Amino acid sequence: CSLNPIEDEAVVAELLRRSSINGGEDRSVSLVPWPRNILGGLKRRPGVSTWRVADFEEDDEGEDVRIRWHSSWEEAEKVHMEHAVKSLWPQESNQNLCLDLCSRFLPHNDQNTGGFFVALLKKEKELPSAKQTGMRKTKIAKEEEANVQRVSNAVVDKLAATYDLKPSTAGKRLRCKDVESHRIQLVPAELNAFEQSYSAMSGNAITVHSAGIDLFERDNSSMAHKVVPKYGEKLLKTLKKSR
Repeated sequence: CSLNPIEDEAVVAELLRRSSINGGEDRSVSLVPWPRNILGGLKRRPGVSTWRVADFEEDDEGEDVRIRWHSSWEEAEKVHMEHAVKSLWPQESNQNLCLDLCSRFLPHNDQNTGGFFVALLKKEKELPSAKQTGMRKTKIAKEEEANVQRVSNAVVDKLAATYDLKPSTAGKRLRCKDVESHRIQLVPAELNAFEQSYSAMSGNAITVHSAGIDLFERDNSSMAHKVVPKYGEKLLKTLKKSR
């Protein structure tokens, strides 16, 4: 139910590129046209093949926020946009991916519905291996695949002492994706209660893949954790208020 291209067409385009065997036009996944015989009265808009990507910057005091638009990955890199990866932006190959076969359903002026993005994908053959696609998993990609886990008591105690946090609250609200806690996320307060309720009802632990926003990152030179730039200080204030 998002209409942001970086959550829609950019994801589909990257999937299609990764399904390409040896970088050619032969793909294991293809986009399928919207079936005209189904819901004929539904007003559909085609997917887009060009878009810009936005982030924000704050003033030195973190009070005033300004939106910045970037037309390309190179442009974003010049101003040090965080988490900028090439796949967020349109690529030259987009013109050959037929992204217009995707469907956009707008919430205004069409049929008085919510906004939705739909892509009909067909698996033509087995997905290619990383060797066939010429792509290798990066460290970030491997971390994204990992499950969210609790931060060790030793790290929680150190963070609590350094940033004046209540250890019990920090233990519930902070999670990581690796045993060394390179990046620590702040998760919703409701997650801990949900985990307990699910465990009590089912007798099993729930697996959480993604649930929070980065708050701390480890400084490899000092091995200590520091608050992530930009929004980190605001998240830290939120954590302190939840005592």
